[in-house]
Amino acid sequence: MTIQDKIKVFRLATQTIYMLLVGSIAINLLIQKAPIVIFVLSLMPLLIFVQGIIKNKIKTLIWLSFVLLLYFTISIYKLSIPSPKLFDMIELILCVSLFICACLNARVRQKHGIE
Repeated sequence: MTIQDKIKVFRLATQTIYMLLVGSIAINLLIQKAPIVIFVLSLMPLLIFVQGIIKNKIKTLIWLSFVLLLYFTISIYKLSIPSPKLFDMIELILCVSLFICACLNARVRQKHGIE
């Protein structure tokens, strides 16, 4: 597998997991019947990165990793209750997966000087 193939796989994985994370958070909020203000405030930090994720920019991937720490912390807090919800578990798994894919994507591209 060449470097270009790895980058394509990481890009596809990052974009797919990103969309799944946004979708799972939205569905979770809809199930909980959250007000529109909570809906917007919950998704806004992730939606800021849509353009950079689509264009696969390294700086966007790095900044996304920092923002994902917030979502990771919130997911851990939600899972600390005695009976956690399914979408909270899915959100945690997607946060960790997206963090790993985004970091690997950025690192491989930086190491080989590929923009």
